[in-house]
Amino acid sequence: NTYRRPAGCAPTPLDRALAVVRRLDHLVPAAGHPVHMPANIYMRTGDYGAALTANAKAADVDRAYIKETNAEGMYPLMYYNHNLQFGAASYAMEGRFGQAKKFADELSANTSAIAPQMAMVESATASSLMILLRFGRWADVLRTPDVTGGPWSRAFRHFARGVAFARMGNLDGARSEQKAFASGYEGLSQD
Repeated sequence: NTYRRPAGCAPTPLDRALAVVRRLDHLVPAAGHPVHMPANIYMRTGDYGAALTANAKAADVDRAYIKETNAEGMYPLMYYNHNLQFGAASYAMEGRFGQAKKFADELSANTSAIAPQMAMVESATASSLMILLRFGRWADVLRTPDVTGGPWSRAFRHFARGVAFARMGNLDGARSEQKAFASGYEGLSQD
């Protein structure tokens, strides 16, 4: 754990929060959301390893629940995908590309299927590209196929490709993507 209370100091609200979250994932081990919740405190205290563990456990619990009950609707769409998103971010903060990408790929696939009917999840369809950018995988960004998505995912794809081209020294490619991004962004800001 990253945070340590100085010896001789009275417990702070953070100390009390950490004491609670260290118990929370054991209280209801078959309920994904309570298992995930400690990650919120761990992430904010810089304990990314504990945050990724909480999210990975929660995702496993949710996968089992979804498989066993054939659950559909808001729980798998929102809570399970939130575990994947938070897990990808936690793995990324630990510098663990493979696991971050695995979580992001699953999130991108899950949200791509529903984004046409639920615009609020569209930004999550770009999760795989976000991880590639975070880890400087420029060639992989450029190899990512152009999937027809909504306006936000198209804009983010142009942004990601522009960054990749710029980092690889291809300024013409970067400028071209910048123009495409700007054109797409103008359309977004008018909606």
